[in-house]
Amino acid sequence: MGGGTVQQQSKRRAGSGFAVLEALAALCILALIASLAAVGFRRHVIAARAAEASAMLLELAGKEQAFRARAGHYTPLRADNRGDLPSPDEDADAFYPQPADSPSLASARVTTHLEDRDLWPPAWRAVALRPPTDLPHCTYLVNAADDGHPDPALAFGTKLIPAEVKGPWFYALAACNLDGPARYPGGVTVYGLSSENFTIRAFDEGR
Repeated sequence: MGGGTVQQQSKRRAGSGFAVLEALAALCILALIASLAAVGFRRHVIAARAAEASAMLLELAGKEQAFRARAGHYTPLRADNRGDLPSPDEDADAFYPQPADSPSLASARVTTHLEDRDLWPPAWRAVALRPPTDLPHCTYLVNAADDGHPDPALAFGTKLIPAEVKGPWFYALAACNLDGPARYPGGVTVYGLSSENFTIRAFDEGR
């Protein structure tokens, strides 16, 4: 009797230990699945924002080329409507449709609606931009000048146009927040191209 009771207790303890192991294994599997899902979602966010930035930058470049064919020069496309040539800065507030340090850039799910085209900056309307009514992931800026090169103090302009240009030039930027609170200019991914090279470059990629 006593031996049987000990044997039963041992079986119960073994069964309990096995159940605990099963539960731990299940938790580990769930944690792995959640981690893979998070990685997959982040990759989807990065791909969506990069695709939006590329499409908009190429559209901005095309509109600038068409504008120069009519007017003989490029034009800045800025939320602050500054038309100085050369463009003076790359301030966060110069980006459109929202400042480059806007907290709303931190969310992968927040979209910026542009239904009312009358509210767009005058320069956007002047070059006949036709962006989608939703720009969910990034915000944009175009700087321009009649000749020369960007001010050395401009972080992205000097990288996109590093040498003297004989004639008009422009460069376009897309600021996209890929991970966490927007901290422009060093805490977001900035994509850019210029009149000298339509190849899109990425700076601080993955942020």
